[in-house]
Amino acid sequence: MSSFCGRLGAVQYSRFSFSDIGFVWRESLRGKSLPRILLNLSLKKHPFDRLSGKVMDLGAKSDESSYYRFLEKDKSADLHFCDYFSEGPNLMKIDLEKPFPAGLGDFDYVLCFNTIEHIFNTDNLISESARIMKKGGKFIGCVPFLYPFHADPDDYHRYTHSALERIFEQHGLKMKKIVSVGVGPFVLGFQSTPAPRFLRAVFQSGLFLFDLLSNFYYKKYAGNFTLLYVFEAVKS
Repeated sequence: MSSFCGRLGAVQYSRFSFSDIGFVWRESLRGKSLPRILLNLSLKKHPFDRLSGKVMDLGAKSDESSYYRFLEKDKSADLHFCDYFSEGPNLMKIDLEKPFPAGLGDFDYVLCFNTIEHIFNTDNLISESARIMKKGGKFIGCVPFLYPFHADPDDYHRYTHSALERIFEQHGLKMKKIVSVGVGPFVLGFQSTPAPRFLRAVFQSGLFLFDLLSNFYYKKYAGNFTLLYVFEAVKS
């Protein structure tokens, strides 16, 4: 795994290998896209701190999201979720562009995967996340970078690793870890494959293989194809 310098010091670039092709094949058969597969593989290869205590997930309605298969957590972890259109057990109705209906320092962890880009008022999301976190609490998130426009219900932002660090620091969250996730130009050019699952697995595994080969022969280009960033920030 290589790194490149930023204000953080060193941002990790997730390095994949030929032994990961089997993972790409299996996740493709589950119907996952290449960006989601690489996110999950990155979580597996570069694990974050084990979730414990009270956890708020700002980007999911349940723990059925695939990234939960690759996040370590205590059995006693108290998971809470949010959605603007519905409520339920451990499911809070939250407008992420307005103050959150949660108390000061209620949560040990805040998760936010593939959500920040859909929120226009990101300052509110980050400042409110910091407010509901305990001192020493951790924010674990993921944002796309070289990724197509995808409205849900809209799509506003793409952040570099440097921008992420500065934005979170403005709200009292010190960036502890940033992982740049990407492989090469083939995966970058064909991120979504609308095909039956077996054909999807063949095609996506092939793209992954071609990028590994291109990185092997053209090492100077490795690190130039960031699909997304995964990161962890700590409340000081």
